Amino acid sequence: WTVQGLTARGLGSLWPLPEVGWSAALAGVIGLLGILVGWALLASGLQKPSFEDYEDFVPEGETLGDYPHARREMARECLFLLPALAGIALGWWFGAAIEGAPPRWLQALGGSAMGYLVGGGVVWLVRILGTLGFGREAMGMGDVHLLAAVGAVLGWFVPVVAFFLAPFIGLAWAGGAALWGRCTGRRREMPYGPHLAVAVVAVFLCRPLVLDGWRALMPTIDPPKRALVVPTIDAQDPRQVDNTH
Repeated sequence: WTVQGLTARGLGSLWPLPEVGWSAALAGVIGLLGILVGWALLASGLQKPSFEDYEDFVPEGETLGDYPHARREMARECLFLLPALAGIALGWWFGAAIEGAPPRWLQALGGSAMGYLVGGGVVWLVRILGTLGFGREAMGMGDVHLLAAVGAVLGWFVPVVAFFLAPFIGLAWAGGAALWGRCTGRRREMPYGPHLAVAVVAVFLCRPLVLDGWRALMPTIDPPKRALVVPTIDAQDPRQVDNTH
């Protein structure tokens, strides 16, 4: 869909990413470059991945262990995120000095990059704060990757709303599972990722309802608009000429 934003030509054509200005576009692109810097540091061995010694604390025959250094590992993850945070701040600062709207290709790339960073960043922030607070790993990196991918495709708005909707879906599932367990004597558990996925689908399919709810809860803040592709009118093409008077 980002490619659609780069190539669309139809009159009034929309792609699903929220429109972005210079600040958000540059923050997204340069912030994503910061993620690449973090990956390069990991690949080179200059930075160690978090929880690399987790297996040493897993009992034989088990898949999970009682890891005692979870808070310490959050420092490594914050260090990994530092180039991305610096890139976001730098891009936002540079973009604030530029007037007008960015070109279409930069809106598409910047909107996708910003969605990737915001979608993954929301979950990663909860992961870091939860781990520091409870001393145990909170949220998994799979959840981070899931909402980051959603943000890259649909922009920053959908994963943010889905993240706050997912707990209610999880509670509904827990209630249904408890009732099922009482009736059948079987207990069914599900990781958090599917709840996030269901929330994303719900937000995507019920976008008008979500926007109405946004306006009701936050009437002073307009919801983001999807980017509009403004085509070039060809006067020689009769299909693009307005013959109304």
